Amino acid sequence: MEQRIYHLWDELADFDAAKPDAALNHLLGELCDIAGAQNAVWFAGVRMPEAGPQDRLKGWRPKGRHTLAQLPEEQVQNKLIESRVEAGQVDITTLRNISWAGRLRANRLCDLVSEDWFASDYYQMMYRRFGINDAIWAGCPVNQDTEVYIGLYRYHNHGAFQEYDRVRVEAGLRGLKWFHRQQLLSRGLILAESALTPTERDVLVSLLEGNTEKYISKSLEQSIHTTHGHVKSIYRKFGVSNRARLLSLWLGL
Repeated sequence: MEQRIYHLWDELADFDAAKPDAALNHLLGELCDIAGAQNAVWFAGVRMPEAGPQDRLKGWRPKGRHTLAQLPEEQVQNKLIESRVEAGQVDITTLRNISWAGRLRANRLCDLVSEDWFASDYYQMMYRRFGINDAIWAGCPVNQDTEVYIGLYRYHNHGAFQEYDRVRVEAGLRGLKWFHRQQLLSRGLILAESALTPTERDVLVSLLEGNTEKYISKSLEQSIHTTHGHVKSIYRKFGVSNRARLLSLWLGL
């Protein structure tokens, strides 16, 4: 297993920086295979500066959700999560995960809660309703205000995760802070003053591939003026003045 994890790290390092979604899908797919999961979800946790004393999430908010296998019921689940967060209805599993912010961790549901939680309305509504039997939740800190969260799911016809599954997931994620940083950069969720729009993200990926603004405008079927506006917006959000400085962010300079 150790050699397989090292091989995974090498594979991720070989992905082009302009193909962040392909690299992320590869990571999630490999983690599913390692832990015997059937699906996985990725999203960023960004700590907002305006958190007040009544904020049970301590300023942390989910951003940029990405699912390995898109399911029809996923939009329903996302809306349920968003509505509960907005209403301040935060489950104990989320609170305990957040309490360990700043350190790498991976936990099964049974590591986060007592046995009677599995009879709760929350478990029935957010897991069983969507065919999920068990989950492993991993938190990967990138800096003091940004983390990456990865959830691995097992469905009804599969058993619960075992301790060795949790250990393998945590080991596989331990050396990947550089990878999480690239994923956050590609979504404008780190260093940028605000998240990138979907179109800006398409433009960013093309910039990283070395394409000219003329080529980008043609490939995205938009005017050169519109493309230039997106490029200027991307530079402004990342606090850079040109493409060379933008690329340097991906090199960690």
